[in-house]
Amino acid sequence: MRRLVLALLCGAALAGCQRGERASGSSPPAEAREALARAGAALLVPHASGPIAVDGEIEELDWMTAGRTGPFPDARGAEARPFSEARFLWDEENLYVTLYAADDDLRATVTAHDGPVWIDDAFSLHLTPAAPGSPTYLFDVSPAGVTMDARRPPGGKQDASWESGVRVAVDRDGTLNDPSDEDEEWVIEAAIPLRALGVTPAAGARLSVDVSRCDTPRGTTGRRCASFGGAAAPRTLELAPRR
Repeated sequence: MRRLVLALLCGAALAGCQRGERASGSSPPAEAREALARAGAALLVPHASGPIAVDGEIEELDWMTAGRTGPFPDARGAEARPFSEARFLWDEENLYVTLYAADDDLRATVTAHDGPVWIDDAFSLHLTPAAPGSPTYLFDVSPAGVTMDARRPPGGKQDASWESGVRVAVDRDGTLNDPSDEDEEWVIEAAIPLRALGVTPAAGARLSVDVSRCDTPRGTTGRRCASFGGAAAPRTLELAPRR
């Protein structure tokens, strides 16, 4: 799991790690993409240079230069605690997503696909293609790897009978639902078929994005949430040309 921290947090959380990432070959454009994302410009999503194994290990070098949100902000615009981040890649089939969550107490009790995953520690990802009248596609995923996917047309109701074909893998540093020990983090790696979203996989394709993470801190019942995108600060993903 330590390599996950290096791959996912370098350039985002620890100053020493930032220096290490630059020394190992991280390019300034990755930092520029983060700055643009924070400013509200489109977040460029690089094309993967090779196969991405959806195994939760995040070992492919492409993840080091993926389009990333940087730390999710809280309601005041400061870096939210605990730390959360999302990264994105694409190829001719899928939008690849990595979701990282620092977490000292992993909680997830929902086991049914399309169940109320959002009541657990969870990420929620909403994607809306740029074409006028496009529906919004919703994904919730917990540290147990349980998912909910649904489709919501403009002004309509959420339809959880829609199936995206998403593939998800999870890696955890900690034990689920055991408050007696101190956990560290969990990572989701997912592949979402772009055509299931009505998107032709091609450079220049755009989707609005809203990705949030909610957590119940250790010893409490209250929830803390942070997000990248949403109505108050809309964000867009743009598929970048193949390198």
